[in-house]
Amino acid sequence: MKKNTIFISAVIFAFLVIPLAMADISCTAKTSCSTAEAYILGMSARTNAHAALPGQSGYQYKLCCSGNGISADSSGSYSQDILRISSPTNAHACAGCGYSNIAPFSLNDQSITGMECSYVSSGDCPGSDSCIIGLSGMSNAHVSDCANKPSNYGAICCHLTLDSV
Repeated sequence: MKKNTIFISAVIFAFLVIPLAMADISCTAKTSCSTAEAYILGMSARTNAHAALPGQSGYQYKLCCSGNGISADSSGSYSQDILRISSPTNAHACAGCGYSNIAPFSLNDQSITGMECSYVSSGDCPGSDSCIIGLSGMSNAHVSDCANKPSNYGAICCHLTLDSV
């Protein structure tokens, strides 16, 4: 009887935890994005790079993000302004500044009610937050993918907010 109770508890735990794990966001700079990933930003390199809006030519790397319902547009049920760049190409980036070019990032999964993001000036993202992109500073910054982020770079860190149904 005790073994059955432990097994049932483990199954219930798995059903509760696995959907939450699937809500994670993952972003990586690579030469092409898969169909399951959103192309968020062009990058001149994986680190210490200039940025470009998606679709601009001359950028070897693409910041590709995946997660439940993430898309590279602003037409989703929830649109998030997480990063702005100074011009469509050859740009510096900022978190929460007045640059007019917004990196497209939206969510189209109805079970996701939002995304909370913050800028961390150094170190790793806190708790269960995912690193979206590294920045050399909060404004007028070069960008880096999180896997290659220099130790003196900050980061934009985000997590998805799930519907509690």
